[in-house]
Amino acid sequence: MQRLVASAAISAAMLLPIAAPVQAAGLGVQLSSLSSPVKRGHLASASAHSGPHLRCTIKLVVGGHAVSASGLGARTTNASGNVSWSWVVPSATRTGSWPVTVTCQSGSRSGKASRHMSVTR
Repeated sequence: MQRLVASAAISAAMLLPIAAPVQAAGLGVQLSSLSSPVKRGHLASASAHSGPHLRCTIKLVVGGHAVSASGLGARTTNASGNVSWSWVVPSATRTGSWPVTVTCQSGSRSGKASRHMSVTR
């Protein structure tokens, strides 16, 4: 009798739908252009493509610290999904190859793209 009850419980459990965790699909982001190499104290630029009317941020990390420069603020993609930034690389920026990451977001969905920018003297 115990086997019959256990077998029925297992069969019933196999018929119940299993709820899968719901995850929001990520947004596709492409970093389409990036100034590199760029000299310290000179103008740099980057452009990206994602979906239309998304909030996007850009971050340049040098030696583990985010660079703060005018022009590196959040932007919104246009109706075609394009966005761009331009900024002067601070003259105190260390030379080397540093990651630049663009992150775009819409509600709970987000996506990012990264490339390295070479900073020279």
